[in-house]
Formats: sequence, structure tokens, C-alpha cells
Amino acid sequence: MRFDSLEIPAFGPFTKFKLDFKKSSADLHLIHGANEAGKSSLLRAIHNLLYGIPARSGDDFLHPYAKLLIGATVSDGGNKLTFLRKKGKQGTLLDADQNTLDEGKLKAFCGSVNDEFFTHMFGLSTDNLRAGAGKLLSGEGELGTLLFSASLGGSPIDAALKRLQEEADQLFAGNGRQANTIVVAYKAFKDFEKESRDLSTTANAWNTLQKAIDAAEVDFRNKEGDLIRKRLRVSLLENLLKAIPLVTQLKEIDEHLAKISLPELPSDFPARVRKLQKNLSDAHILRDELKSSRDRKRKQFEDIAPYQTPRTSIHSTRESRGTKRISSRSPTRSRNSVNSASSWRRSSKSWVSITKRRLLVYQISEPRNWPRSRTSRA
Repeated sequence: MRFDSLEIPAFGPFTKFKLDFKKSSADLHLIHGANEAGKSSLLRAIHNLLYGIPARSGDDFLHPYAKLLIGATVSDGGNKLTFLRKKGKQGTLLDADQNTLDEGKLKAFCGSVNDEFFTHMFGLSTDNLRAGAGKLLSGEGELGTLLFSASLGGSPIDAALKRLQEEADQLFAGNGRQANTIVVAYKAFKDFEKESRDLSTTANAWNTLQKAIDAAEVDFRNKEGDLIRKRLRVSLLENLLKAIPLVTQLKEIDEHLAKISLPELPSDFPARVRKLQKNLSDAHILRDELKSSRDRKRKQFEDIAPYQTPRTSIHSTRESRGTKRISSRSPTRSRNSVNSASSWRRSSKSWVSITKRRLLVYQISEPRNWPRSRTSRA
């Protein structure tokens, strides 16, 4: 990773401070200055830019915490990143437009260089050098432990070096540069890293795409509404086309009716029609009632039919006797007897009819309910 430029809008003693590191044959830039010129503050600014401004920073003596801001442009081959860092708990990495930027994009440039490694390898200040020397003398820290082990015979160091050499042999196994395991893996890693950066997008690009999607959805809804209205219009036109023959037929009927002359009707014709219609309706109702009454009486008559058999036998016997008597008499007396018999028969039928009507009035269904006088007389 290479610093192309460094910009410090507000941090420590700096206000709108900027440095451009132009490429040269040696590509080595030396920053120098007098005491209290801000060299250590510049080193802290670079460290805080890459790994975040501490919660208890002492670089707020000129600018408040909320205004602290550091920026830079870095490159790695053909990849370039311009970013800013503000003070806060989260979302402190910003892009050039001061929109929140994913930390992974900066880590892709830093690689395996973490905070501690950067401090010991690239960010040693005078205070850090003194503290490191003290740790070396006391055998503290990773470097002090390694030096102390080497002074005791170096057996742990030799074992570690041997393991590292074996691992290196495995990583670089194979003939040719393309066959080396680590080279292939590193190339694949770089390809995936580039693909990841290509697939990533900025907040501005995301907002632009979101606005485009919203506009497309509004346009889609508008066009969908237009399509629905046009479909309704087409359906209406189709129905109108289907109705044209019917309208033509209706006009022909109207013309035919217009040629027909109707007689003059009296002024009370509508009232008479309504009255006749009402009489007809009443007649239908009365017909239905009489029909129902007839059916009920017929049913009742059928129920009493078995009890009429004795009377029929008596009448038959009487008629047979009268016939025998008439046959033995003279013709004149026979005619008189026949007339008498016919009259008696008519009176009997009339009496039977009256009896039937009275039975229907009484709505009799069993013989025990008949009037005894009428039964004995029968």
C-alpha cells in the first residue's frame, strides 16, 4: 500500500493541512521539522487514520472531538481509495463525500498489518523506542523473549526456524513460478479481493440506484394504469361494435311501430285496465280458494264413502220391490207407480244430498259423531 496524499482538515495542531507524495525513482519521502513542529502529531494522525481515533485522544487541544477529521488517498497497484476518519464509536470510516464506508475496503489495502504491527514496524516514536528498549532489556515483549531465548542457546529459535522452513518448502513446492502453491493461492486471493472491491459500492452509488429503482417503480405503476384504462377502452369499443346490429334492429322496429296508428282510447281507460287487472287477480285468488275447498270436501266425502253402502242397498231393495209390484198391476197404475217411484227417488236423492252437506258442515270423520235422529231415519 502507498500513500499518494495525506489531508488533515482538523487534528492536533493541524488545520486544513495537506501533503502530496508524488512518485519518483526512489519513491522515498522524508518529512522533517523542528521540535514541536508536529512530526509526532503527524505520525499519530496516520496511525489513527488507519486504525481509528482513541476514545481518550489528546489531540483535541485545538479542535473539539466532534470536529476531528483525517483523510488520505492510498493505492495498491491499479486500485485506489480516498477516505476520511472521524472520531466516534462506530461508522467512523468515511468516503470522499463523507458517507459511511465499510472497514473491509481499507483492510483490503492494509492486508495483514494490524495496529500493533504498524506501531512496531512503521510508527515508532521516541517514547515508543524508549519503551521498547526497556522491554528488550527486561526480556518482555515478543522481541525481547526471542532475544533472551537466543542468548540461552537458541534451541527454541532453531526449532521455530526449522518449522518455518518446512512450511516455506511446502508453500513453494513445485517447478516454476506458476506451480508454487503460495503463488497460485496469492493470485487467487488477489483476484477475489479485486472482485470483492468491484462488487462493492459506495453509499452515493447505492442511493443513486435506489432512486432509479423508485423512479422505475413509479413509471411502471403509471404505465400499468394506462394499460388498464386502454384495456377498458378496448372492451367498451368491442361491446359497442356488438351492439350496432341490435341498434339497427331497434330502429327498424321503431320505424315499423311509427307506421301503426292506434285508436283513440277513453280517458278512463288506464283506470279501467287497473280495475280489471285487480278483478282478475281477485278471481284467481277466489279460484284457488274454491279449488282448495273442493279438494278438502272431496277428501272428506271419500272418508265417509264406506258408510253410504247400507243406504244404497236399501234403496236398491225398495226399487226392486216397487218394480215387482208395478209389473203385477195395470198399466195405468204402473205408470202412476213409476211416477211415484221416480218422485220418491228424487226426494231420496235430495235428502241424501242435504245429508251430505250437513255432514260436511259438521266435518264428521267417524260414524259415532253423526246425529242419531238422522241416522235412524236413514
